[in-house]
Amino acid sequence: MTGSISQTQLDAAVIDANGQRIATVVRVEDGVPYVQPAETVDPTARRALHWDGDDPPHRLMLAHVESVTSDEIRLESNL
Repeated sequence: MTGSISQTQLDAAVIDANGQRIATVVRVEDGVPYVQPAETVDPTARRALHWDGDDPPHRLMLAHVESVTSDEIRLESNL
């Protein structure tokens, strides 16, 4: 992962390998982003990201993150 995650990423878009916005960062705790998934995220992607359980916001596993900027978090392509 390039970049670090902080309060700067609040409201940042979470972008998948296809360039689609799949979530929005709604909270950051100790460098870990919590996201509100888009309603259009398919069930397979939700399971791969461990977003298929509890009600949102969901923890975004840092292992899935490829890069971070102030306005977006890009995910790895191998989910």
